Amino acid sequence: MRAILFAALLLLTPAPAWAHGVKLLATLNEGKISGQSYFVGGGPVMNSPLSLRDQEGKEIRSGRSDERGRFQIILPPDLPEGDYTLLILAGQGHQAESLIRITSAAPARPEAGLTAGPAPAGRAPLPENMRAGLAAIENRLAGLDEKIDQVQLAQAQTAGITWEKIIAGLGYILGLLGLATYCRYRAGAARIRDKKD
Repeated sequence: MRAILFAALLLLTPAPAWAHGVKLLATLNEGKISGQSYFVGGGPVMNSPLSLRDQEGKEIRSGRSDERGRFQIILPPDLPEGDYTLLILAGQGHQAESLIRITSAAPARPEAGLTAGPAPAGRAPLPENMRAGLAAIENRLAGLDEKIDQVQLAQAQTAGITWEKIIAGLGYILGLLGLATYCRYRAGAARIRDKKD
């Protein structure tokens, strides 16, 4: 009887929450923040609120993730330089944040003669075959961004599973089996003692 009370007491004691973590991948590009959020070892954080906040915690912009956990937030054009925090609330206390650093870096200057747009004054326009080649390179680079996001997502999802967690889980299961075996042994010993009496 004591073993049953002990097991019930053990089950009723508060234990640390074994919640899954939330990861947030965000990139700043051309005046917008885009990225993806997901549960470690699980699926995307769907339809969850996002908030871009300044260093004082004031909300600058907000948005929501879509069904695939992806999001995009357009930055105001007059946003001053500094560090900002992007926060996603995934429900039930789950959240993640990412630091976004806004700088006024000068836009990259294209190399002389390699612009796909109209030629600057005093320069001959690019031949059509070079324009087509440049357009093909730009398309490949756009596809590369998507592939990089996929690789980062895969790496971050597997980062949550460690050998320590696997061993801890196995230890927890073995501990429960040991407790069940002990309770069964005590019940059997009590029956044998009752038969002797």
